[in-house]
Amino acid sequence: MLIPSPTARAVAALCVTEIAGGTARQALGVLVLAGGLTSTIVWPLSGLLQAPGLLQAQWGWRATTLAHVS
Repeated sequence: MLIPSPTARAVAALCVTEIAGGTARQALGVLVLAGGLTSTIVWPLSGLLQAPGLLQAQWGWRATTLAHVS
């Protein structure tokens, strides 16, 4: 789950707290960990998508940007 802004992160935390109930602390820990690791995964992935011979070379910068946004 990608959480791009602090506002979205707060909303996600509220939703997780409501859904998880008694295990909310554990669920929030997973949410924070996933939010923190997102940039670690997405940054190198976007570099690979922009490399010659991959997505950008085949479909151009628009497809690369679309893949990065999704």
